[in-house]
Amino acid sequence: MRRGDATARLRAVQASRSPQELTDALDDPSPEVVHAAIGRLAELEGPRAADPLQVRMLDADLSLVADFAKALKRIGAGGVVEAAIAALGDERYSRRLAAVRALGALGDRRAVAHVRTKLNDDVAGVRAAALDALAQLGDGSVGADCARLLTDPMPHVRIAAVRAVARLVTHAGGLLVAAEDDEDRLVRLEVAKHLAGLPEPSARALLADPNLRVREAAAASAGIRQLGALSVLLIEDPSPDVRRACAHTLG
Repeated sequence: MRRGDATARLRAVQASRSPQELTDALDDPSPEVVHAAIGRLAELEGPRAADPLQVRMLDADLSLVADFAKALKRIGAGGVVEAAIAALGDERYSRRLAAVRALGALGDRRAVAHVRTKLNDDVAGVRAAALDALAQLGDGSVGADCARLLTDPMPHVRIAAVRAVARLVTHAGGLLVAAEDDEDRLVRLEVAKHLAGLPEPSARALLADPNLRVREAAAASAGIRQLGALSVLLIEDPSPDVRRACAHTLG
């Protein structure tokens, strides 16, 4: 079928009972078709689907890597974690990135030490993916290493670092203060989502942030210690979105 027939191809995959047709569909240009083919092939073939899924996992569209990994985990395929760990040393950054994403989706804690090394990767996208994978793997021992990237040169890495630290470190507020006044509003926005755990001066700073979306997120995430500040914002903040968030939290 032509590239423009993605809807028809998707329907064909959803209805197919042919392992060969579904295997061929794993190379379809449409991510939606491939996503459906992964699930359908794993459902029909079980462990027999391991080879066609694994051979494509690290070279697939990056948005589909986790789908391949989860399907392989679901059918109990062997050697998948080891293959992904080996790919962390690939000279192609796209393969390293795919390997990190796969290991996060596979959820095997044997990978923690290996993924940890990618926090120092030369490519920012790999560093960010490593942070997200470590957060998924849930090993708090790497929390301090993740916190180092709160000052990474790239904003999207710093955002991923905030997410990872908040998930991995108990009482993470003391570490997240390093990003409370970040020059990038999206980093401050991510920090604001964890306002209740921050020290009081940091919480007040985010509730007074010049960006309304940061103030809104801060108000929505505030805790009992911020009731006074929320009451003031409810009356005085110029943004109706911020006032609404204050009202919801106070309520």
